[in-house]
Amino acid sequence: MPNSKIKEFTFKNLNILLSSNIEEIKKILEKYFEIEETKAWEDVFFIKGKKIKTKVKTEETLKYEGTNHSN
Repeated sequence: MPNSKIKEFTFKNLNILLSSNIEEIKKILEKYFEIEETKAWEDVFFIKGKKIKTKVKTEETLKYEGTNHSN
């Protein structure tokens, strides 16, 4: 820093992916995606998935289809 000043601070890295492994991430994703493929190379991993249609959206669609919005 200017004038030879020293500033100390604590750095916290809150990135969840740095402290997680592929199995933990897959558990989280399986709620929303159908896992199609996984690959792992040392500390790097690849997960391919297809989004699952949620039950809530299906129920909402059925509810609105049965409603008559005419005057």
